[in-house]
Amino acid sequence: MIELDVIDEGDAQADVDSPSDDGDGSRLWRSWGDLRGDEHVEELRQQEFMPGASEPPTKSSRRTFMKIMGASMAMAGLAACRRPEEKILPYARKPEEQIPGVSRYYATAMPFRGVARGLLVEASDGRPTKVEGNPEHPLTRGATSGFAQASVLNLYDPWRSKTVRHNGSDVERGELMRRLGQFAGDDTRLAVLMEETSSPAVARMRERLRETYPQLRWVEYAPDGDDPSRQGIEQATDSAARPLYRFDRAEVIASLDADFLAPTRRNYVSNTRTFAESRRLADPSDEMSRLYCAESGFSLTGGQADHRLALSPTKVAAFAQALARQMGAGGSSVSGSGALTERERAFVEELAADLQSAGERGVVVAGETQPPAVHALAMRLNRQLGAVGTTVHLMDTGEPSYTPLSQELRALIDDMKGGRVDALAMIGANPLYDLPASMDFREAMSSVGTTLHAGLHRNETAQAANWHVPRAHYLERWGDARAYDGTVSVTQPLIQPLYEDAFSDLELLNALATGRSQNGYDLLLAQYQERLGTGGGENFDEQWRRILHRGYIPGTQYPGAPERDEEARADDEGASIAGLSFDASVGGDTAPATGGDGAAQQPQLAVADTSAAPAQPDTSAAFSAQSQQPSPFAGASDEGYEVVIQSDPMLLDGRFSNNAWMQETPDPITKLVWDNVAVMSSRTAAELGLGVDYDAGAYAADVVRLTAPDGNGRIELPVWIQPGFPDGAIGLQGGYGRDLDAADVGEEKGWFRNLTDAYESIYNGAALANGVGTRVTPLQDSRLRRVLTGVQAEKVEGARYTLASTQEHGSMEGRPIVRRASMEDYRANPDFAEDAVHTLPGGEPWDEDPTLWEEDHPADTLA
Repeated sequence: MIELDVIDEGDAQADVDSPSDDGDGSRLWRSWGDLRGDEHVEELRQQEFMPGASEPPTKSSRRTFMKIMGASMAMAGLAACRRPEEKILPYARKPEEQIPGVSRYYATAMPFRGVARGLLVEASDGRPTKVEGNPEHPLTRGATSGFAQASVLNLYDPWRSKTVRHNGSDVERGELMRRLGQFAGDDTRLAVLMEETSSPAVARMRERLRETYPQLRWVEYAPDGDDPSRQGIEQATDSAARPLYRFDRAEVIASLDADFLAPTRRNYVSNTRTFAESRRLADPSDEMSRLYCAESGFSLTGGQADHRLALSPTKVAAFAQALARQMGAGGSSVSGSGALTERERAFVEELAADLQSAGERGVVVAGETQPPAVHALAMRLNRQLGAVGTTVHLMDTGEPSYTPLSQELRALIDDMKGGRVDALAMIGANPLYDLPASMDFREAMSSVGTTLHAGLHRNETAQAANWHVPRAHYLERWGDARAYDGTVSVTQPLIQPLYEDAFSDLELLNALATGRSQNGYDLLLAQYQERLGTGGGENFDEQWRRILHRGYIPGTQYPGAPERDEEARADDEGASIAGLSFDASVGGDTAPATGGDGAAQQPQLAVADTSAAPAQPDTSAAFSAQSQQPSPFAGASDEGYEVVIQSDPMLLDGRFSNNAWMQETPDPITKLVWDNVAVMSSRTAAELGLGVDYDAGAYAADVVRLTAPDGNGRIELPVWIQPGFPDGAIGLQGGYGRDLDAADVGEEKGWFRNLTDAYESIYNGAALANGVGTRVTPLQDSRLRRVLTGVQAEKVEGARYTLASTQEHGSMEGRPIVRRASMEDYRANPDFAEDAVHTLPGGEPWDEDPTLWEEDHPADTLA
């Protein structure tokens, strides 16, 4: 349940005129219908359950029940005529130290958008069943995300790819190995499109590939396109710096369209923990941080803000520039669309004054959809405040200079079309789903002689490739990766691959490099034997055992990472390994540095010195040079609407789209399930003649047609009216509209199900993800921007769509949604929430209601 602020919209005037729940002139409300007083919402409050909640899911009748019971009795009678033949077999070889029913726990790491999240996974009788955060990991500290929890279901997904396929047919694994051995050579022009990863072991494999394929082209692939944060920070610091925010040290936090509390963010776990610490009151005398949020949607972060301002996506840039001028930072022109209103200028003035008052305890954060110039400007403001090294740490990742993915992909597609690529390997990448058709990636693939795809599913790209290889789930494979702060974390499997043909990333890259099959554990072990040696007088086996036990290597953070607290340093004491170093990066396609003999040198990144305060880079020159950067929205169209495309908080980029848990989990803001929508304000919806009606526990929504600025891309989506959304903007979420291919699963009803009158298969003859929602990438162009201007919108006449949202579920029966008080009232009475008196519908206090088993219960007099 979230508390929505009172929204400054014309339709929200009813909120001001309505009776106050809290006695302060404001009213808390659950939904738009609740605010407007819709009669259907009022009727729902009188019911204990949602319509249909107390009915059987298959709508079986009494006649059906009698048929099932009659069949059961008949089968029971037949079973009594013979001895049962079923047998329960014990272990042929009982695993050592395995006690049936007693869970065991293993430390591992989950790769997520190029970084690792330290986990502690529960295994029951040899099968992973539950994921939690690793309490000893310096970044997760025992916490985790919904994506990590749901990843267990991805492991057991019946639609996972199971076999190696060639041109649409199953083939033996050996046939693939023979093919890989044939085209390896100096003359083969191999291109690898691999999902973003921070694995040091993959970095070594990449260099091994370059020895076999001197003309290797490596593209680090991200489904959401360019990384404006990385671009902007590099512009601002002139280095490959990564910001790590310490909100627990902040007094004032300014968000420039940054939803840093969203589960899709790379450092979500740390952001959420440190922000919560900044708001936690251990004593009434404590102070809370203050959060200002200027955003182009309504987000989890915006819902937590003390002061919130809704702006169109391009106007956030103008807001950032006005803030910089107000704080005396000056700088480049990053103006967006239109000048600020009087209310927006007042917001800027108040925010600037509060930030300057906080000084080094202030922090400014820019959002992922904002252009690089806004990120650079935010970092300039942090430097002016003195926040660098206090509330924001700039860590040196050692990565090469960043080239936007859109540029790399356009160059790769040109080479593929021009016959300058002989073989293309796509590992964990799904470009035919993620990229707009206007980029012609499908046509470019057809120009390459050998195309190989590796993934968990036979997805859109797998179906178009010559070869498809099942990819091992992270709970089935050996590997490593670096956490957001650089901590090297080891991925160790909890189970053998469920399918024999599955390859881990290390195994597949090694097969590409050598044409031979080698176990992933041996490949990883050989690298760590080389790295660790016998440092510190301790043998390798003991060091390796300790690494696997912890799940990470202490002291391997990036230079510039913040110091760990005293308790954490005590836990790591004696665990660091002297002289250890790791490859800096696998990103980019920069040729490796060479020594005097021409041999490729391995890029090395020394282990951070945790005994001294982390040094922060001197960025004065880079900040000054940033003043020459062009406006990010130059040439933006003033016609049409602005569209923002975000990753879905449940499905991410689509990799969780076949996960029923995530499809069933409501969106944190709209509370919608099993669909994506076009989110807009009530004023924007009124302009387009669109509406959403609520009745009988479901929403009937109009459908809007969105057309790309160039007129080539067009999609249709149901509309959702979201209070707090900026006028003239439309929000979209990706990850829907999938097309997975697999053998039919679970469609046969069986004799028992044939007895029922109604049967609904959750698979419908296809994967769960198929036919759910709408793919939104047709609106994009080759620049892969997530903020689009000049998009045309119109109502699809006569079209209505039924949406399911849980927002109205669970009536509070007239009680306030939350108990709240000002800081002054809280300090006067810290127990104000506990002192609140709850009453029954008739007005009597709850504590006077008789208990269920009380003698002379009032209900007895009604009998």
